[in-house]
Amino acid sequence: MVTGLNGDHSPPEKVVNIMSEIRILQEIITKFKALMVDPTEYACLKGIVIFKTVFPNAGSEMKSLRDFHTIAGLQDQAQVTLSKYIQGSYPSQPFRFGKLLLLLPTLRSISGNTIEELFFRKTIGNIPIERLLVDMYKSSDF
Repeated sequence: MVTGLNGDHSPPEKVVNIMSEIRILQEIITKFKALMVDPTEYACLKGIVIFKTVFPNAGSEMKSLRDFHTIAGLQDQAQVTLSKYIQGSYPSQPFRFGKLLLLLPTLRSISGNTIEELFFRKTIGNIPIERLLVDMYKSSDF
């Protein structure tokens, strides 16, 4: 799963950290599989994660959102949608909503660096993904 980590001469502590986070990610995936998360639940969970309003490890430029209330409202809407969907689709599982939400903090503990290393390093090389995203955004015709 992590081919190339040592091949690019990564420091041993970085490799140990990434391997630890990979184990956490595998545990989370196992829990999602055990809960048999369906596509609607998955979409709502993505909304809850994407529309976050707290960035504890971000730099100062990321800590202030332009439209905090709109983003918070979208996250609330995703949570309400998920709750109502689960109540209607899984009435015999009253704790399902809570179980799904409790997976998110652990999922958020996986660093961006680990995600970048696992899924993008072979494609983007040593360029930080943030830089690529900013460059793509600036070059597009919005």
